[in-house]
Amino acid sequence: MMFNLYPEIINQPLNQLSCNPNTPFQMYFQFLKRDYQVCRQILQRKKIGVSIDYFENENFPYLLRLREDSISRTQTLLEAEIIQILQKLQLKFLKFQKVLIYDIDFKVMDNYVINCNGPLHFISTLDGQIKQKSFNTVMQYRHLKALETQNVIDFDFFDWKEEDSLEYKISKIKKLLNLI
Repeated sequence: MMFNLYPEIINQPLNQLSCNPNTPFQMYFQFLKRDYQVCRQILQRKKIGVSIDYFENENFPYLLRLREDSISRTQTLLEAEIIQILQKLQLKFLKFQKVLIYDIDFKVMDNYVINCNGPLHFISTLDGQIKQKSFNTVMQYRHLKALETQNVIDFDFFDWKEEDSLEYKISKIKKLLNLI
């Protein structure tokens, strides 16, 4: 929510947060700032596959509970093919990284973020027809795109066709990573 109301804080250090004085939400900034700082510090410590609950009350002023996520993180076929291509291109990459508060699929050459959007990243009708990307996926893309240090590439599972040749997919990735 804070990134949406105050996008200027995305690149600001936690101890020097300030909002644009011309924003219509300026009057709420000080009220929301402390909760945002606590959340960011918690999320910076979060590992992939672990959920964190944070409680604040008079009995337990700052209680953290860490637990394994109920949804295990497995590699999809799309991700496996991206790995194969990145290895074939001999590019430096890291799998399942954290950028800002988001879990991303790949960080490539230190300045590219690649996300593989499976069916859970979309809103579908009951009969399975895809209507649009989920609001969380759109918001994540927008926030990552706002970083000046990262180039964001999204691959949607339905656009990554099995019938496309490996050479075609390699040239597509080379083009997106500005290697051509």
